[in-house]
Amino acid sequence: MKKAMYKYVLPEQEVFSLDLPVGAKIYHAGMQGSSYCIWAEVNVEEQRTLTRQFKLLATGEVEERMDVSYLGTFIENGGEYVYHLYEVELEQRRLRERELKKGD
Repeated sequence: MKKAMYKYVLPEQEVFSLDLPVGAKIYHAGMQGSSYCIWAEVNVEEQRTLTRQFKLLATGEVEERMDVSYLGTFIENGGEYVYHLYEVELEQRRLRERELKKGD
């Protein structure tokens, strides 16, 4: 298995999805210039993708779902704007990944 770290620029939306290679592991979320980005380790030989769901919350905003995982914080303009990135619907993603891996 050949691995590499890939950068993904996030859309400017509160709730969004990304198609990432199956098994991608997100290691960092942060700013690059004025863009919100994540960096994920991927198997470069993996052709299949999985749609993963994300949500940005401002500091103090409440997320009602329990099935979330914190990924990182984005700080803009010296702290004037601060947003936190979560991956949502984790259990559904894990089930889809298991199904895809069964087909290997």
